Amino acid sequence: MVEHSAVNRRVPGSSPGRGAKPVEFPSRYWVYVLINPQEKIYIGQTEDLARRISQHNDPEYRGTLYTKRHAGPWRLVHEEEFATRAEAMRRERQLKSHGGREWIREQLRGGC
Repeated sequence: MVEHSAVNRRVPGSSPGRGAKPVEFPSRYWVYVLINPQEKIYIGQTEDLARRISQHNDPEYRGTLYTKRHAGPWRLVHEEEFATRAEAMRRERQLKSHGGREWIREQLRGGC
């Protein structure tokens, strides 16, 4: 029996070099809904929910203009977890539609 190497030494980049760190991919993505005291709603998606909410409430953060223009504090009222960014983006688009916003309002009236 002939033993074969799993690494092709003639192909550059086929083997990680010394000290190479494996690429880590986030294991989940979040679609979230925020609301402010004036009952404005913001819908977004992220891979780090806690960091993103903190950014929305940070007056120094130069990110989303919508949450900057409408006074906070922004509070999380709904979140959904997804395995892929594509799934999260699909759900975000769905929630941003007219029907999705109606669904959110119904959920909020229900005691969310």
